[in-house]
Amino acid sequence: LKEFRTWFPLCRVAILHISGSFHGQSAQLIRKMVVSQSDGSVLLTSYGTFAKNRKHLIDKVWHYIILDEGHKIRNPDAQITLAVKEIRTPHRLILSGSPLQNSLRESLIDFVYPGRLGALKSFMDKFSIPITQGGYANATAVQVRTAYKCACILRYVKKCIGTLSRNFMVNFRDAINPYLLRRLKKDVEMSIHLPTKTEQVLFCNITPCQRKLYEEYLSSRECDRILSGKMDAFVGLITLRKLCNHPDLVTGGPNKFNDYDVTADEEMGFGAPCRSGKMQVLKALLKLWKRQGQKVLLFSQSRQMLTILEKFVIQERYEYLRMDGTTVVRSRQLLVEEFNKNNKIFIFLLTTRVGGLGINLTGANRVVIFDPDWNPSTDM
Repeated sequence: LKEFRTWFPLCRVAILHISGSFHGQSAQLIRKMVVSQSDGSVLLTSYGTFAKNRKHLIDKVWHYIILDEGHKIRNPDAQITLAVKEIRTPHRLILSGSPLQNSLRESLIDFVYPGRLGALKSFMDKFSIPITQGGYANATAVQVRTAYKCACILRYVKKCIGTLSRNFMVNFRDAINPYLLRRLKKDVEMSIHLPTKTEQVLFCNITPCQRKLYEEYLSSRECDRILSGKMDAFVGLITLRKLCNHPDLVTGGPNKFNDYDVTADEEMGFGAPCRSGKMQVLKALLKLWKRQGQKVLLFSQSRQMLTILEKFVIQERYEYLRMDGTTVVRSRQLLVEEFNKNNKIFIFLLTTRVGGLGINLTGANRVVIFDPDWNPSTDM
């Protein structure tokens, strides 16, 4: 809404969301905006609100539908994907920085131009399944070659192994190129004048406490059940990730039963930095950056870990803000603006899913991803 007011102040804009100013029924607002389409109006909503008001929205004819962060509909079987595909409109546009994340099945072309790549089953049989099978460690030589041929077609490579049909490659490329506009950072770097981004992966030694718990878990009955296929592997992966972040996330901490006076010995408190190798490295980084006058975004996957980090930041007496899934939607933009404008605020604590989507955090020049996501696109 703020951007519309800045760049197109004459446009009539309404928000279909709990954070909006309209206090009537959703159906009333939708009807009102459809009637005023001839004057040029925009209805802003979220994916969740769209799904809730699906019936009222698909009953109307819209001139244009634009999906920001459009990879939200990458799962063809998800309710939100099925809902937005039902919208009646002659114009469809998807904006996404990561249109393909985990699987070729996630192709978004079918929303922009339904049926352009044929039926999903046909696409899976001809491309997705062969490419997936060729990527396995135990794939045969034939499967590897087949996967490479399919990948060549999808990546528009002209010289491939074997005798591919050149006409087929050209036809496939021509089928999607008119509907794909890709802008790279290098295409606009001269006009936006951003400093060069430097990425560093820091390997942190785990503490003796973490190592002991890690090895105990690898020898546990639960781990044996996972290795024998009797339990989901993700159960073990999540536990091990928690141990690497902070062991208290698994054990509850040494003061789980309130046996110690944490005011007399802070190291006995829940989430004490001395028990986490990552937090010890983070402590040194923040001390350096504070001295240099930097501003920091600190991301974590979970609210529980973010709370441990918040407690640590308070102990170090750093000025900070926090935003996660429990933060009221209408106050989120205010927090973002406060961080961007106020140079006294050193750290912004955020969960990745909330802070990594659709907001402009331009006030920071340092970013820490405390625990990377399984899906790298989430951290981009």
